[in-house]
Amino acid sequence: MTFASIACLIICLGMLYLRMKAIPPGQKSTNQQRMKTARTLLKAALALAAVGYTLQRLSFNLEGKSPAPSLMERFVMTFSK
Repeated sequence: MTFASIACLIICLGMLYLRMKAIPPGQKSTNQQRMKTARTLLKAALALAAVGYTLQRLSFNLEGKSPAPSLMERFVMTFSK
């Protein structure tokens, strides 16, 4: 992950924390709402990782370098023997 990705992640999590602290005590979220939020954050993190991986591979290809094989590529190569 790049510095920008880490900084964005810290800012987003900080904003979520501040919003959580601003909720009045009588209006706390239910477990169902918390699970929905957790799933959404997990999906967003996976999407960010996928985009970062794709951009990294694209950068290597544009520079003409051969990137190291990905986890999925190593998995396929191992089981195709």
